[in-house]
Order: sequence, then structure tokens, then C-alpha cells
Amino acid sequence: MLIIFDLDDTLVKTSECITHILLERSLRAMVNKGFKVQGFCQALFLLRELNKQASSAEEALKEFVISMQEDCKFIPIGKEQLTEFTLDMPILPLELAVETLHLLKKKKHSLCLVTIGKNSLQRQKLEKAGIDPILFSKIIVSEDKNKKPHYERLLAEFAYNPTQVMVCGDRISVDLEPAMQLNCKTVHVLCGRGLSTKEKTSKAKITYRISNLVDLSDLKELR
Repeated sequence: MLIIFDLDDTLVKTSECITHILLERSLRAMVNKGFKVQGFCQALFLLRELNKQASSAEEALKEFVISMQEDCKFIPIGKEQLTEFTLDMPILPLELAVETLHLLKKKKHSLCLVTIGKNSLQRQKLEKAGIDPILFSKIIVSEDKNKKPHYERLLAEFAYNPTQVMVCGDRISVDLEPAMQLNCKTVHVLCGRGLSTKEKTSKAKITYRISNLVDLSDLKELR
């Protein structure tokens, strides 16, 4: 079977390890430019709480600025900090993610990675999390948020029928809906963005939902 993975909050703990820090840097940058808050810690708590339910950190930042009734000119200032990942930041794989990838590879499944972001940044995350790129037959890093063309490309390149393809991700609209349009099987990983109320209550016809990546190897198609 062809298994296509997302990276952030599907294989690595982006929200928990990176976004948590970047949001603080964003708020501090805005405050330094004149953004007014009653108390920094209280404002940061609110921003992080908004982020838990948002589809992205950018969306949370925008909602935060609006809720504080501040000038929208601060949004680009904060947004700029959200891409400033540095190698000194902690980045961990999801529990048993590395072991699960090795097990699926051992079972002769084809593994691919389709992730959104800057190429160097996403590959640094893999390395920092201890996930060997050699585990994947193909790695696609795109700044375009539409994953459907990349899924189509992989199906054609590896000559798989959509029924033999499984796509795993935490965000339904970005990771899984394009896969459903191609009639692929889908796995909603309940981590990071996948934990937001909006994602969990989606009426999209997901094939599977898992709380731990290790459960992936127990699915009947992958045993």
C-alpha cells in the first residue's frame, strides 16, 4: 500500500514544540512595536488558547489582534516570527512515530511525505526529530497549500489505484479532503491541529481516526 504522510503534527510535534515558542516571539515582536497589552503573560495565554482551536498559527494571530481591538498593522509583524524556526528549538517525533515508520517499511509498504512549508525548514524538522528521510520513497515540500496535485502525481508515479492509497494528516481540509476527492483512504491523526473542535466535529467522511500513530500499523489494510 502507498501511505502518504503529512509532517507537522502528524509525524513531529510542531504545535507542542515549535508553535508554542513562536507565538511568544510573535507577541513580543508586536509589543516591541507598540502593541498594547495589560499583561504579557495573560495576553500570551489568550493567544495560545486561540491557537488551539485555529486552523493555523496565522489565523490565531489575526483573531488575537482583532479581539484585542488593535491595529491590523501588527499582524505582519507577528506573522514574520512564525517562520523563524531555529535549530536550537526542541522538535520531537510523535510517540513511536519512528518505530511505526520502520515497521510499515518492513511490511513493504511504500511511504511518502507531502508537507507544506519551506524546503530547508521542513527537512531540518525531520533531521531534528530523528526521522531518517531514507524511509520515504518520495518527499515533496511545497509552499502551495493545495496538496491534491501532489497526491495525483504520487498515484501516477507509483502506479497505485486510489483504493490502495492511504493519506495520514491532522488537518482535514488541507491534508485529507484532497485525498477524499481522489477516493483514497484517509487517517485523521488527532494531534496538534487535529484536536481543534472544528476538525474533530467535521462531517467529512474520514476512513479512520487515531489518537496514537502506533495504531496505524493495526489497521486491517496495513497488517
